[in-house]
Amino acid sequence: MLKHLNIHSWFKLLFLILVIILVIWLLTARHGTERIALGIIPSIQKNIETKSQLVKDKKQLIEENEQLRKENMEYSAMISMLVDENQSLLQRNEISRFWEENPGIYGEIARIFLKDPYGLYSTFLINKGLNHGINKNMPVLGMNEVIGRVIEVHPEFSRVRTIESPNLAFGAVVKRTRELGVIVGGRKELKLTYLTINSDVSPGDEIITSGTTDITPAGLPLGTVREVVRLEHEEELIVKVESSEDIGKLDFVLVVTATQLIHADVFLEEGNS
Repeated sequence: MLKHLNIHSWFKLLFLILVIILVIWLLTARHGTERIALGIIPSIQKNIETKSQLVKDKKQLIEENEQLRKENMEYSAMISMLVDENQSLLQRNEISRFWEENPGIYGEIARIFLKDPYGLYSTFLINKGLNHGINKNMPVLGMNEVIGRVIEVHPEFSRVRTIESPNLAFGAVVKRTRELGVIVGGRKELKLTYLTINSDVSPGDEIITSGTTDITPAGLPLGTVREVVRLEHEEELIVKVESSEDIGKLDFVLVVTATQLIHADVFLEEGNS
């Protein structure tokens, strides 16, 4: 039968065979591509999901870090506040202890609530006034020594001038020798004046109030002699006195409202005995 087929028929048959082969190849290639695609797509999808989760985790980490930073700042502020409050309580307890050890001193513990920020006027305000028995010219003590005097009084608060002011002075006496003088305030140091060139005052001597006036009672500690300079050719004696008080760090003070007064002549009699 094949012999009777003409060339045209052969071409048709050949073409049909090629078409069948092409269809079979295309079907095979399609299934292979689908298998490849089905193998790749989940991997890509998983990679995208992983990166998306990493972005979410990073964002969450940043947010958590910011929250922790804020909490850390809050805790730091709380700790600082507690440290300051603890320091204030220690000061108050120290003042109370001084008060208890000196039963002849009567006073009012007051809190400093406004300090001169630049120290130009050497003053501060306290939260006690006329309604608490505070009067003008009353001496003010820190934890151990006199640090100033009340210069202005209102019903609920008062102003105190400190020993850092050169305008403040106290009648003073050298406790060991009973020599009388005057303590003059200063920003860096106090000076004991009106002593004679032959004075026996020495470094380490304790200086206390003399009580020679009615303004300040006797016996309140003022400081300790740090240095004595004798200018022989000028017959002048320079006595530098150091206070143990750090006024800038004080939160509480004791305003001396009354004392069992000890007059200067008692000191002089004790010195001569």
